[in-house]
Amino acid sequence: MAIREGPLSKWTNVMKGWQYRWFVLENETGLLSYYTSALIGVDDEDDCTFTITVESKTYHFQTRDSKEKDNWIADLQICIDSQTLLTMKNRENYSKSLENFDKKLLESDGYLQLLISGVQGLEERIELCADDESANKLREIRDASQNLIETVKHSIVLLQMAKQNIIGLQEAGVLEFSQQCQVTANVNGNNGSKNSPTMPKRVANKTPEFSSESEDDFFDADDGIANANVKEDKKTAKTEAEINGVDHTVTDLTRFDDYYDINNEEDLGSVEQQHGSLIRHLLSQVRIGMDLTKITLPTFILERRSLLEMFADFLAHPDLWCAIADGETPEDRMVACLRWYLSAFHAGRNASIAKKPYNPILGEIFQCHYDMERFFPNSGEKEVKDGPVAWAKERDVSIVAEQVSHHPPISAFYAENVSKRLSLNAHIWTKSKFLGLSIGVSMVGKAVLSVLDHNEEYTISFPSCYGRAILTTPWMELGGKTQITCNTGYTANIDFHSKPFYGGKKHTITADIMPPGGQPKSKPLLSVQGEWNGVMQATWLATNKTELFLDTQKMNVHPKSIRPIADQDVHESRQMWKYVTYYLAKKDVLHATEHKSKLEQKQREEAKARKETGAEWKQRVFDCIGDDYFYKTPLKDRIEIHHSNN
Repeated sequence: MAIREGPLSKWTNVMKGWQYRWFVLENETGLLSYYTSALIGVDDEDDCTFTITVESKTYHFQTRDSKEKDNWIADLQICIDSQTLLTMKNRENYSKSLENFDKKLLESDGYLQLLISGVQGLEERIELCADDESANKLREIRDASQNLIETVKHSIVLLQMAKQNIIGLQEAGVLEFSQQCQVTANVNGNNGSKNSPTMPKRVANKTPEFSSESEDDFFDADDGIANANVKEDKKTAKTEAEINGVDHTVTDLTRFDDYYDINNEEDLGSVEQQHGSLIRHLLSQVRIGMDLTKITLPTFILERRSLLEMFADFLAHPDLWCAIADGETPEDRMVACLRWYLSAFHAGRNASIAKKPYNPILGEIFQCHYDMERFFPNSGEKEVKDGPVAWAKERDVSIVAEQVSHHPPISAFYAENVSKRLSLNAHIWTKSKFLGLSIGVSMVGKAVLSVLDHNEEYTISFPSCYGRAILTTPWMELGGKTQITCNTGYTANIDFHSKPFYGGKKHTITADIMPPGGQPKSKPLLSVQGEWNGVMQATWLATNKTELFLDTQKMNVHPKSIRPIADQDVHESRQMWKYVTYYLAKKDVLHATEHKSKLEQKQREEAKARKETGAEWKQRVFDCIGDDYFYKTPLKDRIEIHHSNN
């Protein structure tokens, strides 16, 4: 029902000035509507203007006389008060419903993960099934289950979209309490209030005219001019970047090094609130189990460093790694290896900040070393000119990593300490899959740790990484079974436990060290339990003695030593990604995305050129032998060459 209706002059813009409209104010809905098909006279004796401001948008109106202006303002206030009371009641009920909705959605995702685990179990049974008839029946169950999983996944996404649509309606109009409070404070006559923008002068028209042209969001002329200036500035800046290939607003290259400090990373907050439409669009394009390698993820979720640099954090406690060589017995060295391994993850993955490092570009190199003078003073002063980091010393832990393959995406890295005669050679294929409300990243590959003085090799596997709650506030956890096996016969079995559906803790691990020749049901020598990013306790089964094994919360991460960006080659990680990192640190996603796209486009063009010419890609510092990648000049080979020359 209309509480008031009548003619008002609406200020459109500088060019069109005041335009007459027929306005209708409805009490039940709180809507103020206007029409463009009436001819109304006007009395120009008094200044009869008033404004309505909603957030930063101001609408200007004129009435035919001051009494009519007062009547409009009074009725608008009555309507606002009525809608405010209704909104408070609706918001209270809405908050309770939203809380229950989120709870049910998390439960649905939990059941979804159980379904996915069940299908994986079916796959294993099919492979072991010797009877074709039984195998076919299992395949039918598997296919039906996969269809169910896909249906559940799409249902979850649609529910999230419906939730966001409701929130959008609330923000847009009738249910929005905060906006109506602002309207209450800003419905004023033109009395020189500080809240009122400068009013345009009233123009008297003996014969008013109504325009039927489209009026899509015309607001104050000043607002339009300001927005136009911003757009023009962005356009000019983009043109400069395109012409010169770089953004010349950043001139001091030494400053880039400051922006790689991941300790200053902020978490994503609520992805649904900040970037909901973009994330939901991406999710609508993928299927359960789909490989996400070829999906371009939005720039705002990126961590400010390359994946190659993240791998260097496996050695962020280099003293524990070097201590492996100091063990007196094979058992001591296996215990030391397990201690280093369990310390390696908290430095590289902050569980509360679920961001993704840059996908490395093919041929990209990362070099660094850990300065070990504090641990080994007055020793190992000689530089290792033929090592992976030519400016590092014998006592230091040197690391080099390379993106050796693009499809599939495989990274290789190598580390060594000459003084301790230790080396580590690894390659990892990061295989991403969509799992509903989670994303799983399997680290397929292995690392081989060589203790040269004892002729021992430790073969190591890696856990999977999961980004949970990707539509709300993302967080990260590790999961899966891994193993460390040594040619001495010792084995360590590690289990990274995912958080249970109901109750339980996050980030828990259990690990057992088994003796040589141990059977599956044999008792372990040592058992470890705790949290991989917290405290871990070890129990010696022979004596039943329990002791602190690790407390990562009290362990300082050893800083990496990296050449300044200004001294790096063009294919080194920080030099390659410097502009993306800079703009992410400045929260300028637009320019960060532009520079990221340039790198990716260059990689595509180079791949196309190699395909057309039949050229093969040659790795820089690693050799591909079968399915494995090996550093070209490992410490063991260099020692043997040195001995043969002498």
